Amino acid sequence: MRSFGIRFLITLLIFCLTFPFFTVNAQGEAVEIVLSFDGEAYRGGTMMLTVSVKKPSVALAGLEFTLEYDNKYVKPQITENNEDVLEMNALVSSKPNGWEQISSHKDGIYTFRFASAFDSSDMLDKENELVLSIPFTVQAAGSFDFCVASGDILAVANDKESTVYSGKGGNISVVAASEAQKIGIGTKGADTANEKGEYLLQVETLNLGDASGIVAFEFDLTYDKSVFAPVVKTNENEEMNVFMQDMPGDWEQMCSFDEAKGRYTLRFAAKNAESLTNADVLKSGEKAILSIPFKVIGSEGNVASFTVDSASVIGLSCSNVILSGTGSVKSVSIEKAPSGTIPDDIGYIIKDGFLMYVDEKTKVSDFLKPFGSAFSVNSKGEYICTGDVLTDGNAIALTIIVRGDINGSGDIEKYDYILVKRYCMNTIAFSDAQLLAADATNDGKIDRYDYIRIKRHCLGTFTIKEDR
Repeated sequence: MRSFGIRFLITLLIFCLTFPFFTVNAQGEAVEIVLSFDGEAYRGGTMMLTVSVKKPSVALAGLEFTLEYDNKYVKPQITENNEDVLEMNALVSSKPNGWEQISSHKDGIYTFRFASAFDSSDMLDKENELVLSIPFTVQAAGSFDFCVASGDILAVANDKESTVYSGKGGNISVVAASEAQKIGIGTKGADTANEKGEYLLQVETLNLGDASGIVAFEFDLTYDKSVFAPVVKTNENEEMNVFMQDMPGDWEQMCSFDEAKGRYTLRFAAKNAESLTNADVLKSGEKAILSIPFKVIGSEGNVASFTVDSASVIGLSCSNVILSGTGSVKSVSIEKAPSGTIPDDIGYIIKDGFLMYVDEKTKVSDFLKPFGSAFSVNSKGEYICTGDVLTDGNAIALTIIVRGDINGSGDIEKYDYILVKRYCMNTIAFSDAQLLAADATNDGKIDRYDYIRIKRHCLGTFTIKEDR
């Protein structure tokens, strides 16, 4: 048997919902309900919807709301809630101690009702939370919504009058892939970027369920050219290898860039992809992660997007089947960058978003000492390299230049002066960071004199460090 307390509160909630002339919203909105979904949805798979009740403005003893979904696309896995078994307790990830539920389901709608027991001292307040994790089976591919309507939210306060409040609802859109769409491309990153700063876009490629494994994939990434400018524009010398943050085993890239269209075409494959059975594969459920840097050229108030069009997503499985996939969109708002705090005596030059010139073979730990604990760099090795970014995680993002280090190894070596020679012969192009690194004479241009100085440095007859 349920306690008298929960029966009373549930009766009150139902009464308010049935008779809207009852005193509702007398004190305004008490709660906000937020819907979220982290992952990929595809036909035949399971998706987990999270429903979170944000900490209320007043202590609550009861809450009721409805969740609507499109039963053409998804089917809930738990719909029964027998009074003795209470199957829907499995949907509750977190709730105040002593709270009970008497929820129900019918025709594409969950009605969730929660209330404290009569003798419970724990309320839904700033110290307690209510979170639901609701599993659905995806029945069809396409775009669909989940919605909690504001008008269907009723909250009962923990006061003598059992004051009834309203709440703010929410909705979320989900795109589900078809059975043939086995690749999901997710675009992630910060929701905001600072003026004249740098933005790092993370792109995740997920195997959505191809059991044989994926050995190659390709997609187009477009961006707003008026707000963002790519840091890496050429791939003549495999400069776009820096994009590959976490790939499955031994993979390589064959990417390209179209500046006029504001588009990267990103192609990746296992080195032994042609043999299929001997290749390092992207297994079902695994991710390949890319990090792509951009400069912010837009102004405060601009809102821009990075887009992966689903039509551009293709792949190859170990079963020698051509796969399709789903893309995504990431929106970013531009904010005015607050002033940062860079020590005055660091010994480097800071100009136009670059920090120049760090000596070759400078250890990351030694480089960071003058800056303090708030700063970090994204270097993957022992040494600071041309193209690494110094950031405080907030307002400051400076691209580091190691003069003479054109290939981004942190060391000045034979390959660097060969790159300068090829640049002077117009057979390759340099990124902005590479142009600064190659200017060994510090005269604002790249010519044979820079080539000679870098080569002499490698031969030990000249030291770039002494000629700033």
